[in-house]
Amino acid sequence: MMAKLLSERDLYRIAATPEHLPALILTDKLPTSASGTVFASVTELITQSDVNHSMLLLPEGLATQEKTYHVVGLERYLDGHHRIEVYRLRLDRFELGAILADARRDLADHWWRKLYDWLGIMGQALHISWLQNPLKYYCSERCAKHLRRAATIAALGLPTQPDPGDLKRWALDHPYTVECAGIYDPRLEESSADGADPPSSLTGLRRTRG
Repeated sequence: MMAKLLSERDLYRIAATPEHLPALILTDKLPTSASGTVFASVTELITQSDVNHSMLLLPEGLATQEKTYHVVGLERYLDGHHRIEVYRLRLDRFELGAILADARRDLADHWWRKLYDWLGIMGQALHISWLQNPLKYYCSERCAKHLRRAATIAALGLPTQPDPGDLKRWALDHPYTVECAGIYDPRLEESSADGADPPSSLTGLRRTRG
């Protein structure tokens, strides 16, 4: 995939333009140890993709389904251990507003309904769609719920129970509705600084600046 390489400043600039939000954020935690490498390999095997977490970028921060559904600052994912893909939703302000309103309703919901759907993620790993808690969500399932509030996206057949890899494949299949704004990868920043070649899996990225 040809994509613009984003800097930290680019990410903060995107976060500071509320008229373009919400945006879909896909990430993967870069392995920093042997156990991390094993985890990344297993995740890629399950999702058949290079992303393992999804969030929505809202004006107030990143809405992320972890142990609970909450908002964190962008700096949380700028620690040098995460690669970030940004997808801009090419929707009108009414549809963007519908997605934003649904996310904010969930963030304000009862704490129990914001807990992670561990049963559902097991169902994903085992490819058993009915194995889930209907009152809770895992990260990409929560994102899909919000995104489907936009009639344009619902009409394009976004799955109701996708994993992060499914979300990425769906986004790339619909570039006129979901536009890849770019990718932030700290490894490329390090490679640029020391003159080394970028990681082989990322050589298709176009190094441009916004």
